[in-house]
Amino acid sequence: MSLNANDFQALTYSAKPSVLVFNSAAQTFTTATLTAVVYDTDQDDRWGMHDPSSNTDRLTIQEPGIYFAMANIIFASNATGIRRLVLESYNAADSLTNRYAFQSFTAVNGDTTAINVAALTDPLIQGDFLRVKALQSSGGDLDSGTASTTNVSPNGFGAAWHSRG
Repeated sequence: MSLNANDFQALTYSAKPSVLVFNSAAQTFTTATLTAVVYDTDQDDRWGMHDPSSNTDRLTIQEPGIYFAMANIIFASNATGIRRLVLESYNAADSLTNRYAFQSFTAVNGDTTAINVAALTDPLIQGDFLRVKALQSSGGDLDSGTASTTNVSPNGFGAAWHSRG
């Protein structure tokens, strides 16, 4: 499964906040280091939840409520270690408030490793934000895949308002 704008539209409400962002370039992940995933392209952001030039790893809550959040990442081919993706929320002071989704896989020999996470959040208030972090343990630096290297959508991150808290 990978995120794309057509699939995401089924989850959004026209009058409620939603956002879908991508990273159009590979991101390098240092081995054994949990690293925030950055996103440089807004696919759909009518509510101003993502800034592609500042704090690019965040989806900032504009409307209080419970959100459905989802993310995917594709790691370049490497047969060693694990690959992990984590979805978290933070308050406006950048303090971790919750870890919602966690997915980990053993690397696949000769192929990329794709990971998807999705979750309903706890009630969030304006200024809170969602962040995705990734980890790999190949023993050296490893890049995330991109659309041109994987033939699927690039690393994506989205959130849609679900209900009042």
